[in-house]
Amino acid sequence: MSITCPRAAAAVVLVALWLVACGTGSGGEVFDLQVGDCFDDPDEPVEQLAEVPLIGCEQPHGNQVFALFDLPGQDFPGDAQVTEQARDGCLARFEDYVGSAYEESELFAAWLPPTQASWQAGDREVVCVLFAEDGPLVGSQQGSGR
Repeated sequence: MSITCPRAAAAVVLVALWLVACGTGSGGEVFDLQVGDCFDDPDEPVEQLAEVPLIGCEQPHGNQVFALFDLPGQDFPGDAQVTEQARDGCLARFEDYVGSAYEESELFAAWLPPTQASWQAGDREVVCVLFAEDGPLVGSQQGSGR
């Protein structure tokens, strides 16, 4: 399943890059991301995203994690339901982190929900990510009001 964004055509690039997958390696593993982490998009499109290039938020970066939460339930509810729950949960958490309502913000949100395969392995976590359509972010966006 890919990340989606309700407001921005710019999210198409992010959507094309993000899919949940288990992975190992030296980069920032998707399952280890924490609220406040900043990272760039992978250099090339990937079919399954396992790692992201973590970067200090003081450096120009493409994305910042603004929320993490788990979806309820034992049985996978289907891609459409997971996407809807992820979207609603991320948008509900946006204002608390950024300091402005999503509809009024110049920032955009996207989400990385569990896939059916990762759900079966116990994954319920949604990663909520913000980004700017007009270029890289500099500094943490927490409380920025942007």
